[in-house]
Amino acid sequence: MSGNSFQYELLTPQGQVAAGKARYAELPGEEGRLGILAGHQPALIGLSTGTLRIQTHEEGIREWSVSRGVATITPDHMLILAREARPA
Repeated sequence: MSGNSFQYELLTPQGQVAAGKARYAELPGEEGRLGILAGHQPALIGLSTGTLRIQTHEEGIREWSVSRGVATITPDHMLILAREARPA
C-alpha cells in the first residue's frame, strides 16, 4: 500500500457500490464536512445526507449522494455504510 493512499469501500444494504484506492475523501459528517487522508487516526463517524467525494489516483474525483450512515476509519482503510448511495 502506498503511504499516500488508503483502501475504501462504500456499501449500502443492497451491496457494494464502490471500492478502491483513494488519495483523499471528503465526508458529510453529522457535525460538518470531514476530510480524510492516509494515516488518519481511527475514528467512527456518523454521516448525514450529502455528497461523498473520493479522489483516486486513476479516476480523479468521484462523487456520490449518500443518505445517513456511518464511516469507520483506520490509517489504511475507510468503510462507509450508507442507507443509500447513488452517483452525484
